[in-house]
Amino acid sequence: MSEIFDGDRDYIGPYLRFLADQMGLRDWFLYHGHSTPQDEGHSEVVGGTCTPEEGRKSATIRLRSDWPSWDEEKFRHICVHELLHCHFAPVRDPLSELESLIGVIMFAPTWAATTSAMEYCIDGIAYDWGRLLPTPAEWLERETTP
Repeated sequence: MSEIFDGDRDYIGPYLRFLADQMGLRDWFLYHGHSTPQDEGHSEVVGGTCTPEEGRKSATIRLRSDWPSWDEEKFRHICVHELLHCHFAPVRDPLSELESLIGVIMFAPTWAATTSAMEYCIDGIAYDWGRLLPTPAEWLERETTP
């Protein structure tokens, strides 16, 4: 089994841009972060993170350091999953402002329940939408074939 993009991270940004354009995110600025989700304190099972900038159409996507060894479908799924967070940012951002109004006792369970529900939704959508989009190898072949 070969590595995704032969392990060359320079292809990740253009692949994310292609996927984003297909997913209604043409007007978003996307950055591929060089740190990993684990650098941000996430567990080893987290494959990627998306950090949208509040009030702006820009986001940073980070992938776990072992991404080159993932199978093509997993890589595509995680990329689509993280990009979907951009669509959900307008729901999440106002909710994050509630803590000062309702206090941590009410906010913590509300935040946990809402973010869990969003993750389930995002993952389900990513699974089916992702199957309609090209894998990294399929995309690369399109990009390099005259």
